[in-house]
Amino acid sequence: MPTYAVRELGFTPSVALFGAALTGLISFAFAPFVGKLSDVVGRKPLILWSRIALAVLIYPGFLWLNASPTPKVLFVVLGVFSFGLVVQTVPGITMLPEMFPKAVRASGMSLVYSVGVALFGGFAPFISTWLLNATGSKLAPAWYLVAMTVVSLLGLLWLRDHTGRDIDAAGAHAASA
Repeated sequence: MPTYAVRELGFTPSVALFGAALTGLISFAFAPFVGKLSDVVGRKPLILWSRIALAVLIYPGFLWLNASPTPKVLFVVLGVFSFGLVVQTVPGITMLPEMFPKAVRASGMSLVYSVGVALFGGFAPFISTWLLNATGSKLAPAWYLVAMTVVSLLGLLWLRDHTGRDIDAAGAHAASA
């Protein structure tokens, strides 16, 4: 987003980087509360509803940001997106290792997380830039984000929520005490 804010919307690098810092601050501030909430209501419901909300809000957020590219609008849009993201990343980062037996939990989580980040996060700036150039539309990155959100939402439907359960070395699920 900082590159997009500078190159496409004309913000100064300091404004764009403050937006990135705001994203980190929101994550830092809300992560403990979202973590506690995910222990109470489950991981999957938080991830599911957050992804649905983001899929619905991304395009209008980009539309508003392009129609009114001011620092205030940038910070509001990033704030909403960041809150939606923290509501899915906190339970997601917990849900990933819960999918693996204890014996391979760290390596399984590391592999899945790093491949996902490398493929979808690492190539996001490249794909966004390509889409911007190919379509000529400043809203093209929004469609990429919506598409990736929907794809990840579909994958979520097949995952089991192990909130409050532990997985032993043999892979059997047992209720934790």
